[in-house]
Amino acid sequence: MSLTRLYRAARVAFILLLSSAPAHASDPVRVSVYPRFQNAPATVRVTLIIEWDKDNRQACLYIEGDMGYSRNSCWEHVGEGARYQTVIYYPDLPAGRYTAIAEVTRADHSTVRTRVEEFRLLGMNDSNNDEP
Repeated sequence: MSLTRLYRAARVAFILLLSSAPAHASDPVRVSVYPRFQNAPATVRVTLIIEWDKDNRQACLYIEGDMGYSRNSCWEHVGEGARYQTVIYYPDLPAGRYTAIAEVTRADHSTVRTRVEEFRLLGMNDSNNDEP
């Protein structure tokens, strides 16, 4: 096996390892992004999992990009009968570094937030291609 092929295989394995990081089951709100690394423009799938709780009232998902891209979606998410998993697709996202975060508002107006999930879309004109 040539050194180039070995390097390429190691890089693919590393990317797959990063993109399949498990969510912690104890977190009441979890968000995952697929793919975490991709050539732009790309369609990104964001999956939000919210544990059932009688006090849940509203769910929100926020996507922020370093090149000015910003989207948020909020919807009613009431009680134990609400949807457990929500999948949202963001088509044709431009190159850049992005973060995704979700939060659930409870009946007492407190919020539960996810950890920040980062993902990156690479482009031919992406000035940050050389950075890790």
